[in-house]
Amino acid sequence: MQLIKYFILIIVYCLLRNNALAQNNILTIPDDTIYEYSSDIDYDEIIVKGTLRHTNGTITCNTLTIDGGKWESFTQKTITVNSNFSATNATIAGSATATFNIGGNVIFNEECKIDACALTVEGNMEILGNLELTAQLGVKRIMGNMVISGTLNNSANDYIEIFGDVECYGTIITGNFRLFGSNNALRGNIFVETLYIEGKYTNYGIVTIDGECRFTGNGTFIQAEGALLVSNAPGMPKLIASAQNNTVRLIRNGVITINCVEFYNLECATSTNQIANPPIFSLVQNTAIANSLKFEQQCFLNLQDFSLTFPQWSNNTITQGNPKVSGIILGNGIIKIENIEQNQTVHIPLYHGKEFSDFAHIAFTNNDEEITNFEVKRMRNFITNNSLCNGRKIYDSPYISAMYDITSRSKNSTLDLYWHQQKELTDFDRSNCHFIFFNTLQWETFGEKTQAQQATHENIYFLTTNYASSDSDFFTFGIKSENFLPIGLTHFTVTNRITHNELTWETANEQACDYFLILKSVNGLDFSPYAHIAGNGTTSVTHKYSFCDKELSATIIYYQLEQYDYNGSVWKSNIISVQNLKNQTIAQLIRKNQFQCEVQTEKNENCFISNCNGTIVATFDSNTEFDFSHFTSGIYFVNAEHSKISDNCIVVH
Repeated sequence: MQLIKYFILIIVYCLLRNNALAQNNILTIPDDTIYEYSSDIDYDEIIVKGTLRHTNGTITCNTLTIDGGKWESFTQKTITVNSNFSATNATIAGSATATFNIGGNVIFNEECKIDACALTVEGNMEILGNLELTAQLGVKRIMGNMVISGTLNNSANDYIEIFGDVECYGTIITGNFRLFGSNNALRGNIFVETLYIEGKYTNYGIVTIDGECRFTGNGTFIQAEGALLVSNAPGMPKLIASAQNNTVRLIRNGVITINCVEFYNLECATSTNQIANPPIFSLVQNTAIANSLKFEQQCFLNLQDFSLTFPQWSNNTITQGNPKVSGIILGNGIIKIENIEQNQTVHIPLYHGKEFSDFAHIAFTNNDEEITNFEVKRMRNFITNNSLCNGRKIYDSPYISAMYDITSRSKNSTLDLYWHQQKELTDFDRSNCHFIFFNTLQWETFGEKTQAQQATHENIYFLTTNYASSDSDFFTFGIKSENFLPIGLTHFTVTNRITHNELTWETANEQACDYFLILKSVNGLDFSPYAHIAGNGTTSVTHKYSFCDKELSATIIYYQLEQYDYNGSVWKSNIISVQNLKNQTIAQLIRKNQFQCEVQTEKNENCFISNCNGTIVATFDSNTEFDFSHFTSGIYFVNAEHSKISDNCIVVH
């Protein structure tokens, strides 16, 4: 009898306890209490103020509220909330990744933390307080919009998949977003480390990609009027940035690929002041800039094989923060300048490469009454394959080794060509030179012989001419001189022999040649006298000279030869650079499998992959795996920015 009474008391106690927790199909977990559930439960509403410990079974409710409480998951079972989920000072933690399926909206108030769970929200997510994601476990998927008025601290570097709009009027710390919406918006000030665009999104505010820096995807990123995009990533998804007054600002210390048909404002910048290795921003398709192109510090825009079009021009169309080492590398591309009015001058900061010695600016002024266009095509080295040079070698010709193909309907224009002293070939005499052009049949000279003028920058010279033509055809332009200099130098070469550099030169004739002076530099700008070699006076006999330099203090060393006459006159050769293998860091290309590789270097540096045409098709960081499974079949070459890769070929089948 006593035993029966005891069991009855236990049953009554349990019924009373359940009635206290579950009333009107509402489950309430009181403050400072821990309740464990290991079987399936189903309520209209669950309110957690204490701790709910979920060890097994599925949990279903219409609404879920965690108010100052904690949800602990020790199972991977599913929690289904048919309607809305509200969290205030809440924590979701545990040793297993539970799955929360929210059929409505989610609101996070005050201080909330998610340690481990998968979360799918069919409605919208709103962060009014502070939400911290502390573990990279489980997918966070928002089918509606995400609005951040407080702070999202993604310290776990977890990915958040969003299919709706993203609005941020608060703060994002370490945001990693994958955006899948079909035609959605980004509003406010969004700061993320990684942004994958798999759908179509329009930026109406400020989007900044910084830190880990990945900005990629198969979707489209659109800049709205007045929007700002700031990216430090090595690449980008398809970008449309033609809207009025929007700006795209690219900040990079290495190589970056630009995938955009038209910019309104494009800014290229670097976060360092290392002139020796300025960053290069490379086009991967034909591009137009509607309003302005701005270079900050030292950096270059490489056209590769593509065209860059300016539909209109003003004095602020191209601005340079450092005119000596910033501008456009023309390569095999084309620059198109449209709608140039009468007396309007266009100055294009062109370069052969990324060194100051590659300085090759061009300027032209339209003197016609009619509005006209100009096209500047690829620079070609015409010395070695042109009959005008009489078959002589490149180092023995009275020309500068730069020329331009210019097309325009202007019948009267003023043309300025700039060049660095290093681009003057051996017999070039800048005191007596003039323009030449190729009229599709032969080379012609025009304009009076004159002395080249020195520009603002040291070692930079330019020549000006007025070109007038009744048939309004522009041709290929270059500059040559008439006078031959005191020595006939047949060659001047520098060869690296691992342990030393070997300098050799040869003269076919000499006139009053007193001595040669070898100048040496580690940056191509600042030269110092290094060796003195006696000349042979006046002679018509061939003489060979050589010198051995064993002091290889830099990876790249520059040399220049000076020749002094008895009367004190000085002639300078072109500058030659040589790469010293003794000082070069070697990188290794590791092929992980058929579609993955890694470049291993001592220090992290930028790497890039180019196709057989030399076009850069992808960029990535060294010491990280790169997946090239999406490449089309063919042969590709992997290179590092600072280190040499001896075996750098990959084949995609």
